[in-house]
Amino acid sequence: MAKQHFRLAQTEGIVSQMATQLYAAYITAGKVQENTEDEWMTRAIREAIRISKTVDDEFQSEKEIS
Repeated sequence: MAKQHFRLAQTEGIVSQMATQLYAAYITAGKVQENTEDEWMTRAIREAIRISKTVDDEFQSEKEIS
């Protein structure tokens, strides 16, 4: 199998880390059962994106103030 290479933008990497933490929490809580991994992973990604958008809407960074 050929090795895949890809590069995430900084914000994509952060959302990926958030989703990974959420997914790990689902596994630890016993929510992820065999054959439901994709469903829970997708849910974690969607929730990470939703959290990120909410933070962006509610928080004004230093760059946005200038």
